[in-house]
Amino acid sequence: MKNNKKLLALVLVGTILSQSGCGGGGGSGDSAGTAPTSIAAPAPVAAVSISALSSPSASAGATLTITGTGFQKVTTVTIGSATVAFTIVSDTQITITIPVVAVSGAVTLSGSGFSVQSATTFTSSLPSPLVTGVSTVNVAAGSNFTIYGTNLDRVSGYQIAGVNLTIVNSSSTSATLAMPAQAVSGVLTLIVNGAPVNSGYQFNGYQPASIVAVLPQLGIVGSSVTISGSGLAAVTNILFANGTIASVSSASNSTVTFTVPAGAASGPLAVVDRYQEVHSAAVFSVVPAVTVTALLSSTSGATTVLTVTGTNLNTVTAAKVGNSSATIVSSSATQIVLNVKLGASGTVMLTAPGQAAVNAGTIDSTGGVGLWISSIDFANVFDKNSTDPTLRLTPGRPALVRATVLAPAAGTKSPVVNLSVSSSTGATLGVLTMSGPANLPTAQDDYSLNNSFNAVLPAAWVQPGVKVGIRVAAGANSSPASQDVSPAVGAPTSLRVVLVPLTVGSATGVLPPALSDVRAALARVYPYANGNIVVQQRSPLVISGATNTAGMNWSSALGQLESARRTEAPTAFYYGFVPMYAPTPSSFIAGLGYLGTTAQSSGSPVSAIGLDWTSSAGQGDPFDNKWPQWQAIMVHEMGHNHSLMHAPCGGAANPDPAYPNATADLSSLAVYNSPYNSDTQVGVLSAPLTPSNTQMKDVMGYCGGTWFSDFSYIRAQQFAESRTAAIPQPLVLATAASIATPTPDGYLTISGELTAHGVLLHPASASAAKTGIDTATARSIHELRLHTVSGQTYKLPFEPVSVADAADATSHFWVSLPNPGEIASIEVLRNGQLQAMQQPKQAQSLKIASQSATAGSAQAMASSVSWATLNGRLAITWNATLEPFLSVIYVSPAGVKTVLGGGLESGKASFDIKDLPSGGRFDLSLSSPIQARLVSFPH
Repeated sequence: MKNNKKLLALVLVGTILSQSGCGGGGGSGDSAGTAPTSIAAPAPVAAVSISALSSPSASAGATLTITGTGFQKVTTVTIGSATVAFTIVSDTQITITIPVVAVSGAVTLSGSGFSVQSATTFTSSLPSPLVTGVSTVNVAAGSNFTIYGTNLDRVSGYQIAGVNLTIVNSSSTSATLAMPAQAVSGVLTLIVNGAPVNSGYQFNGYQPASIVAVLPQLGIVGSSVTISGSGLAAVTNILFANGTIASVSSASNSTVTFTVPAGAASGPLAVVDRYQEVHSAAVFSVVPAVTVTALLSSTSGATTVLTVTGTNLNTVTAAKVGNSSATIVSSSATQIVLNVKLGASGTVMLTAPGQAAVNAGTIDSTGGVGLWISSIDFANVFDKNSTDPTLRLTPGRPALVRATVLAPAAGTKSPVVNLSVSSSTGATLGVLTMSGPANLPTAQDDYSLNNSFNAVLPAAWVQPGVKVGIRVAAGANSSPASQDVSPAVGAPTSLRVVLVPLTVGSATGVLPPALSDVRAALARVYPYANGNIVVQQRSPLVISGATNTAGMNWSSALGQLESARRTEAPTAFYYGFVPMYAPTPSSFIAGLGYLGTTAQSSGSPVSAIGLDWTSSAGQGDPFDNKWPQWQAIMVHEMGHNHSLMHAPCGGAANPDPAYPNATADLSSLAVYNSPYNSDTQVGVLSAPLTPSNTQMKDVMGYCGGTWFSDFSYIRAQQFAESRTAAIPQPLVLATAASIATPTPDGYLTISGELTAHGVLLHPASASAAKTGIDTATARSIHELRLHTVSGQTYKLPFEPVSVADAADATSHFWVSLPNPGEIASIEVLRNGQLQAMQQPKQAQSLKIASQSATAGSAQAMASSVSWATLNGRLAITWNATLEPFLSVIYVSPAGVKTVLGGGLESGKASFDIKDLPSGGRFDLSLSSPIQARLVSFPH
C-alpha cells in the first residue's frame, strides 16, 4: 500500500534481500515478552577443537581417528546429519567405527554449551544406494511409480510410513514400485542390509476420484448441486468451465455437495483436490434466476388477467394461483402475462428451470391484488433478497431479516407481522414479532428500514437449512399473507489473527489500543461471526537487515514474519505493525501481503504487514465509523491473504480482470452496519454512499475505500470457508502432541524470491520438524533441484506465492525436506528452464569453496557455535564466515514454539529469556542460503 497526498496505495519497491545482525523477539506466540538486543561482549569460547581427521574417506567397519583438544567434554558425534558411535581415547583423540549405512559430511563434536565442526568433510566409501530422481511424488492408490538412482540393486525392500511396497521390477539404476490399494504418504525408506535408509523423498498417496453423475444438471447461482462418484472425500473445490471456483459444502467418498457461485458458467465440472483434477463428462448448465418486481391484475369476463414484471421471466414454464393453474399468454425477459379463471385466489407462483417456485404476489377471489410480501431480505454485511443467488449468510452470525409488505393503496394500516423460524429438521426455533411502519408502503425502499418489517435472526439460528416464514396477520380489509424461504447459509468460518509489533532499527510498531478494536473492524466487513474471531498479540519481532522504516526491504520483512508464522502458528494469520516513517515522506509504502489461493487455502501463507499509522483513513462510511489508516491498511492487506486481487482504482497494479466495473465502485446493494454480537439489536442500513454523497469504493483499490464490494466479499467468503474446512480447530494453538521431537537428521527448508530479475535465495533453515504444508500439485511448473556433495540430486516441485503490490511480479517460495547433508549447489527451474540467480554464489556451497584453502587457513575457517546463559540472557557466538546466518527457536515443554531471531549475521547475538518457561529446548539453525544444520540444547 502506498500513500501519495493522502491517497492510500500499495507499491512494492523492487529491492533485493539484505540481512543484518539483529536479534529476534522473545516470548511465546500468544504472550508478551522482551525483544532481544545485540551485545558487544563475546560469549565463552569453546575449549574443544578439531585439528585433523585420519582420512577423508573409509569403508564400513573401518576406524576413523579424530585428533584435537578438549575431547573429554564431547557427548555426541555426527558425520553430516548421522549420529555415530565413538570412543574417547584421550582428551586429544576420538575414534569412530564407520557404520554400515553410508555417511557423508563434516564431523561435528557436541556437548554442553558447545558444538564444533571439522573444516574438512568425510565420506564413507561404501557404495550406498542413492535415489536421485522420481517419476512423480503424488501417486494414486494402486498405481506404479518409478525411482531413479545408483546402486539400487543393493536395496532389499522399500517402505512408506512403515508399509512395505511391492517391487514391480528393479535394476541398479531404477526401481518401479506399486502404491498400495490403501494409499499411504510419507518419506520413502530403503531397506539396505536390514537397516532403514531415508531416501529424502516425500511421497503422497491419494485415492483416484471419479464422477458418475451430477444432479441436478442445471441450476441458478446459489442452488445446491451434488456430484456422485468415488474417491471424493478429499475434494476441496469445484471448478467451473470458466475458471470460477465453488467451495465444497460437504464431502464423502461417494458424494460431494456445493453451491453454484456467482460468476459460474455452463460447461463440464471438475472436482479438485490437492493431487488431481477430474472432469465430468456431462455439462452442468447455469440458468438465470427469475425475480419479480410488481403484480397488476384486471378482469375480462370470467378471466382474471395478471401482469407480472421482473427479470428473466421468459424462462418461466408454468404458473399457479393458489391451487389453480394459470395459462401463459405471453412472456419476455421483463414481463409475463397470465390468465386464470375468475374466482381463483391465493399466491401467484412461477415455475422456472433450476430454481424453486417464485412468489409473485397474491390476489383475492375478485381478482384484486392483496397484501404482497414483495421481498424478504437478509443481511450480514450486504442486504440481499432471499432469491438473490449470491446470498450466503455466515453461520453463527446474527442476521438482519427484512420483510417488505406492500398494500395496493396508500394509508393501509399495518397488520401484525411475525417471523417464524425452524431448523433443517423442522424443529421450531422460535417466533419473533417484527418491528415495522404504522402504515404499509405501496412501493419498496431498498435503503431504508423505515418501510420494512425488521428483526434479528439470533446467531444460534443462523445455520444451514434454516427455514424462515413471514406471517402477515389479516387486516380490516385484507386477508392474511405468508411466505416461507430458506436463505442460503454457508460453511463455518473461523479466524485467528496474531498481531506482531515489528522492531525496525530502534523503533517498534505500536499495536492498537485494544485488541477489541481489531476484532470489531474484522467483524464489520469480513465473513466471520464475531464469536469465531480470535485476536492475540505477540512480543516484538526484530526485522533483520533494516535500521529504519524508510530503508526497510518490505519484501524481506514480510518473508521474515511469514517464517515466524510457519514455525509458531501455521493455522493463524499473522499481521505485523511497522513503525510509522519519521519524518513522513511525500510518497511511501504502507503495506504488503501475500496473495492467497482458494484452491490451496490451507497451505496459503497468510501473513501481511502494514504501518501503525493513526491518521484518519480515506472516504469514511455512511455510519460514521472511525477508520484510522492502520485499520484500512489491515483490511486491505488481509484481503490479499483472502485471495483478493486489486480493485481497479487509483492505479492499483494487477487489478482483478473479472471485476464488475472499471472504477471499483460498490454495487447498488444496501450496506448493513451490524452490532456484530447482538442477537436482538437491529443495525443501520444505508445506500453505499460516503459522507460526501459519492459512491463508496472497494477497499481493495487505491481510492480510500474502507469496505469490500459485494464482488470482493463473496470471494473472501469462499476463501474463508475453504481454509476453515481444511484446518481442524483453526482457533486452537498447536499442542505438544502435534510437535515432532528432534531427530538426528531434522529438516532443511530452502526459501527465496522469484522476480523478473531472477531468483534470490533467503537464508536456509534447519528444524527438528517439517515446517509448512506442501502445496505443489501435478500442475506445478516450478522445481527446485538440490545437488548434494555425495552426488545425490533432489527434484522438488513447488508452488510460489505472489506478493500483492510487488512492482516486478515478485513471489516467494519455501521447500522443506529431510536434511540431506551437505549441499553442493541449487538450481531453480520454471517449465524445465533454468532460472537466473540474482547472486550466483548463493547457489554454491561456501564450504566447498573453502576446501581449496591451505591447511592452516582451513582450521581457522572451521564451523563452531557456543552458548552460555547468565542473568536471564542467552549469549550465542558462531563462525559467521562459514555459516553466515543464525536463527533461534525456543520450544516450550508444552511444544509451543517461539522464534527469538532469524537471519542474524554478526556472529554474536543475545536474547532475553527470563520469561521463557524452563524445561524446553533451544533449536539453533546455522546456515548459508543453501544449507543448514541444527544444534539443540536444553533450557
